[in-house]
Amino acid sequence: MFHGKASNKQTINQKQYNAIWPNYSFLKVPQTAVSMVQQQTQQVSVAAATGLAAKAPAGIQIQQQRTYAATTEAKFQTKPYKLHKLDTGPSNDVTLSRDDALKYYFQMQLIRRMETAAGNLYKEKKIRGFCHLYTGQEACAVGMKAAMVQDDAVITAYRCHGWTYLMGSTVNDVLCELTGKISGNVYGKGGSMHMYEPHFYGGNGIVGAQVPLGAGVAFAYKYRNQKNICLSLYGDGAANQGQLFEATNMAKLWNLPVIFICENNGFGMGTSAQRSSASTEYYTRGDYVPGLWVSLSDFLCAFP
Repeated sequence: MFHGKASNKQTINQKQYNAIWPNYSFLKVPQTAVSMVQQQTQQVSVAAATGLAAKAPAGIQIQQQRTYAATTEAKFQTKPYKLHKLDTGPSNDVTLSRDDALKYYFQMQLIRRMETAAGNLYKEKKIRGFCHLYTGQEACAVGMKAAMVQDDAVITAYRCHGWTYLMGSTVNDVLCELTGKISGNVYGKGGSMHMYEPHFYGGNGIVGAQVPLGAGVAFAYKYRNQKNICLSLYGDGAANQGQLFEATNMAKLWNLPVIFICENNGFGMGTSAQRSSASTEYYTRGDYVPGLWVSLSDFLCAFP
């Protein structure tokens, strides 16, 4: 199942941008660091936002940036897909508008900066307990969120800070939750692994437990004749859990509107996927469920 972009497009303007960063003051972040983040983000061109800053002489780079800055949209080719029980996959040709490119690049940058701040707070012992960062996987969440339509649901594992922001929380909400403040996403009670928003069902601390819950959300959609889907995300470390196979079996049996997504970052709690899995072709694990392998280091592979 594939869905297009939500119709309520939003772009990030300078006023909205300036409204975000001053809120970091309660964390006592050095103003030099904030200024550096602002400067770096403000200098983003469309070429950089879409990975087009080719290694070329300075004059050519400037000309490229000027060209793309004046372009309203551009076409790109994604990395190749791998298919399981599918005759054809998504098109490798993607069209991206200038405004969308800047919007999605801004979201990825903001999540990275937010996670960097969280990591620093953890090292300073201002965040207690667990702190699972989403660093390096920003393109996964931003690309999938761009493909969702209104009332689609998401449930994920314990690396949920980025998704919490994308589903409606502010940076302050997330960081306050991490530091146990009552102004946090769930009043400081959930911490790193348990954050929620409308249609975002967490943040789950038990490895793989969110997968059958995602199938349950999808069952509710089908029961209500609601034309939405649930994205049920898990990592390669959870791919060998028995409950995952049970969930895929029931999802196929009842034809539930759910997409099971394995975010394979190569390691499960420090253990290499090659040491824990007889096969790392996770997109074939559903057996009778069609599967698709994409490179989510390439944002455009997840983009609708």
